[in-house]
Amino acid sequence: MKIVQINVVYQQGSTGRIVETLHKEYLKRGIDSYVLYGRGPDSDDPRASRCSFLWEAKLWRFIALFTGNLYGGVPFSTLRIKKMIKKINPDTVHLHCINGNMVNIPSLMKWLQKRGVNTILTHHAEFMYTGGCGFAMCDKWKTGCEHCPHKKEIFGKWSIDRSKFNWNRFADSFKGFPALINIYVSPWLLSRAAQSPFLKGMKSEVILNPVDPSVFFYRTLREFPREIEGKDYVFLPISKFGAENKGTDMVEQIASLLDQKGFVLAVAGAPRDHVFSSGNIVNLGFVSSPQQMASLYLQARCTLIVSKVESFSMPVAESLCCGTPVVGFQAGGPESIALPDYSSFIEPGKIDELVASLIKIAQSSPDRSLISVQALKAYSASSSADSYLEKAAESKLGRLL
Repeated sequence: MKIVQINVVYQQGSTGRIVETLHKEYLKRGIDSYVLYGRGPDSDDPRASRCSFLWEAKLWRFIALFTGNLYGGVPFSTLRIKKMIKKINPDTVHLHCINGNMVNIPSLMKWLQKRGVNTILTHHAEFMYTGGCGFAMCDKWKTGCEHCPHKKEIFGKWSIDRSKFNWNRFADSFKGFPALINIYVSPWLLSRAAQSPFLKGMKSEVILNPVDPSVFFYRTLREFPREIEGKDYVFLPISKFGAENKGTDMVEQIASLLDQKGFVLAVAGAPRDHVFSSGNIVNLGFVSSPQQMASLYLQARCTLIVSKVESFSMPVAESLCCGTPVVGFQAGGPESIALPDYSSFIEPGKIDELVASLIKIAQSSPDRSLISVQALKAYSASSSADSYLEKAAESKLGRLL
């Protein structure tokens, strides 16, 4: 079997590492696996190739500020990606996050449909069934987006409202595509997509994101990051620090309450020059190394998630694989994929209850090796690959029938 995965990044960011984990698992099994990615540094993997032009992505990002055309355009990159797919001639094309002006998504979807290509689409967010939201900001997508009440946040101050156009364009992309299987990374995300007029009834399944078991697993470490050496800390990893859905506006208050119990809050993902007012917050800056992230999970008393909405949350899975319990606010995806015996999710906004749960877990002595064993089964790269390969075979059989 020959598979090509397509994603905006590779070997970096959450989806980039997910793609890498699956790619390695496929190669280990002798599967002819390839990766096409939109931007980032050149990979030393001969089977991974950058497929779109950065200059074109920047140009169309600028154009989108006025036109609201978030997922179209980029004709040269789109043509290049189609040519690369034709050259590889895969049995299955697996689409991940292909936003970020790396490709004209509706054009690629229609092209794959016309050629009868077995296609798997993993939904890591909600933008493929809304009028432009990465995470739906209202309920209009359930009937048809138009007159967007969040136009400024989604399209920009100077843009026209293209929510209706985007929604209709995605609806058309999914129409009459029998060789397509939709995969959702959490039960919560599947339950959301089931309410979409053009996705409900389509072939779909939940496959949890895989965690790299060679990096995220329980073991004893003696080396502490210099900033937190000798400190009892709660670990707070935040991607896209300051984004509306990440809950960073609550960090200071949580830190102050933790300080009263003698715990430090170690934050990864904030800009290095960001100044926190709470004295017990340690700003670790942006942590790009998976090995360093694993070290931070392993030595934390607990991992904290403060997001308001997430489709999955890799920090939840990675932390549990390292044997470290998780506490957070109910955000959709995280509580639907976490191990319930080793996690606690509190009603959004109830900071006192959140901190009480944090302290309770931080002061406990759970069997971290047992947590790790159970988590590695739940987020197994092998199990995830098995599920995707099964779906690929189903898609191929369905087309033949």
